[in-house]
Amino acid sequence: MRRWLLVGAAAFLLLLILAGVALSFFDAETLRAPLQQKASEALGRDVTLGRISLRIFPLPAVRIGDVRIGGAKPSEPPLAQIAELRLRVAVLPLIFGKVVLRALELDSPRIYVPFDKEGKPILPGATATAKPKAAEKPGEKKAPAAESAGLALAVDRIAIHDADVTAGPWKIEHANVDGHLALDGSGAFKYSANLPGLATLRGGEVELAKLTSAAPQVDARGEFTAELADVRKRFALTQEVSGKASGEYAVSLGGSEVRAASASVDVPDLLLRSGALVVSGPARGHAVLGESYSLDLSDTRVEQSGVFAKPKRTTLSVTGKLGKEASPAALREALVKIGQNELPLTLDLAKQPMKVHLGKTTLDLAKLRELLPPDKPALSGRLAVAGFDVQLSPLRVFGGATLDGVETKLEHGPVTISGPVRGKGETVELEHATALVGGQKIDLTASYALETGAISADYDIAKAQVLALVEALSGRKELAGTLDTAGHVATRAAGLETLGGAGKFAIRPGRIEGFSLAKQVMGSLAALPALALAAKGKDISKYESEEFDHLTADYTISDGRVHTENLELAYQDVTAYLHGSIGIFDRALDLSGKVVIAKKADAQLAGTGRARERVIPITRVTGTYDSPRVELDEKALAAIAYGYAGDERVKKKLDKALGPGAGEAVQGVLDGLLGGGSKKKD
Repeated sequence: MRRWLLVGAAAFLLLLILAGVALSFFDAETLRAPLQQKASEALGRDVTLGRISLRIFPLPAVRIGDVRIGGAKPSEPPLAQIAELRLRVAVLPLIFGKVVLRALELDSPRIYVPFDKEGKPILPGATATAKPKAAEKPGEKKAPAAESAGLALAVDRIAIHDADVTAGPWKIEHANVDGHLALDGSGAFKYSANLPGLATLRGGEVELAKLTSAAPQVDARGEFTAELADVRKRFALTQEVSGKASGEYAVSLGGSEVRAASASVDVPDLLLRSGALVVSGPARGHAVLGESYSLDLSDTRVEQSGVFAKPKRTTLSVTGKLGKEASPAALREALVKIGQNELPLTLDLAKQPMKVHLGKTTLDLAKLRELLPPDKPALSGRLAVAGFDVQLSPLRVFGGATLDGVETKLEHGPVTISGPVRGKGETVELEHATALVGGQKIDLTASYALETGAISADYDIAKAQVLALVEALSGRKELAGTLDTAGHVATRAAGLETLGGAGKFAIRPGRIEGFSLAKQVMGSLAALPALALAAKGKDISKYESEEFDHLTADYTISDGRVHTENLELAYQDVTAYLHGSIGIFDRALDLSGKVVIAKKADAQLAGTGRARERVIPITRVTGTYDSPRVELDEKALAAIAYGYAGDERVKKKLDKALGPGAGEAVQGVLDGLLGGGSKKKD
């Protein structure tokens, strides 16, 4: 037997020698035309081949230069251009009807795959008409597709050097592939490539199995780096983003289905700007399809100018379960940790509109204070969330929560709010809540429109101390008293520029520090009635008191001012009736009206039993509500003063008290103010 094997081997070797001698006299160029024709028919594209060379030793091999496969149309770029193609064929498998390539090498292939209007690739197809399939006979069972038909082609080594591939909008540059393909439809390769605008792949490995089945298997893994500025440019993102990302990935495919995938990414120098939002610093993420994901921004600064600023080393992370879909729909749960607070989210991103559910949780707002800018006031209290359903676009909110002693500090004092919060779709409402301003209770119901930023509020205050309220809101202490008020205010958009509303208020009793209506009424002549009455033995100090009986008004709000037609400021026996407006932001007064001196006061001031109401027109009230200035009609004021001081007996007492002629001098002043009218003598 051994002898026959030796003889067979010698004969086979002789055949190879004879084949090599024959090939030395064979012109390989004669193969170009038939090869081009066969390839063109198989691909349905024009195929041209460059120089062809053959050799037999050490293995049969062919080398073809300048391979070109035309595009779908003559005017389109070629499907493929290959600088050189090299094949080496194993001899022994040919005896058994198998084609095994010892090596297949491609140098600098350039491949272009166009896409149609529907986004599908336009691939080459055979021009020959395929024979129609024989109709299945009734009752005949269809043979199952074989997992592998014993692939008649294998390649011990496949090497692709410096390949460029353009497929519609996607590009692969400088790709290198090295591996093998077995007869059973399995294979393994190592690869590297540059994906412009996406990433650079390196250290890649891919394993193939069941390539002849309906669902071939592909398992790939490797490392990547990406310049985020290039990604921004590639996808024309409006947000500014930069930094160098790096990480690892792995993916397993079964046919067109993603069976498993995982990735990790690290961006040590992330910078993201989106409007007023800035994210800067290291970011890390990890995801395993069908299992879980995480994103950690704890060492990153996250800031929105004037709104919040998360410092570095404050926990900010997102973790959750991940579905098996290779899309945003895989994000189904998220646990957001901000400092020591947690937000449990359930996500529904598979269809439009996307929805997010915030589950039951309690937020300690004091522990969120470090997220606020240093110039923002303190924050404390709790927000107990029962649950919110949030629709993202358009934004809608449904659900409820409760504010429990949520306190912040204004410039001059604290404000505390407690009460239920309700999401009602387009609005978020605060229902029958209680606000404490300067320790004074305010019953409040308010709503906020999500799309416009408009605010609407109804308020009711009973028996509140004005001094504490005003001091907490403005830091001033001139106005005091007991306040009852109710009203409604609203804005048409975000901000107070469009503030409007209506209501009423009453302060009973009260005090304006440094302001006496009697003094303001008498103006520069205030000393005259005091002196005259002192001569009559009367005391008018009670009419100079800063205490008032009541301050009331109905009002409307528009154009940044509070307007009233019936403001009433009543002191003991002296009342001012005013109309006009008061500035909301500058507290400026612009009022006019009248002052009425009651009969009782008139009788006491005149010193007679013949009393009547005295009316003094108020030309204008200016200043601010906590420091008003009253401008009176001087002729009317002088007439009243003359009536109080014009008695002859009073003049004599003035002469006695102040010296001869004092009474005449005072009355002369009054006559001048009255326009030079004559005196009536007894």
